[in-house]
Amino acid sequence: MPTSQVGLRPACTEAIACKICDEATILYGVVDMHRPCLTAGVSHPPLSGHPIYYRRCAGCGFLFTDAFDDWTEQDFKTPHL
Repeated sequence: MPTSQVGLRPACTEAIACKICDEATILYGVVDMHRPCLTAGVSHPPLSGHPIYYRRCAGCGFLFTDAFDDWTEQDFKTPHL
């Protein structure tokens, strides 16, 4: 399923305002949407191919993604992949 059909906000290389302090944030890293927490003894799904980009605030250090900012509560309850 293409990332656009999952409803993820596309990554932007331009600085955007921090959700905490409004300072400029830059791209910091990227992980696959299926990246699980490291839990021993739990099987993990294969990579989804949907990148989730994270940003780091230059002012307060907050690390966040805006990939899901357009999702509704129902979107979070619905399996997308």
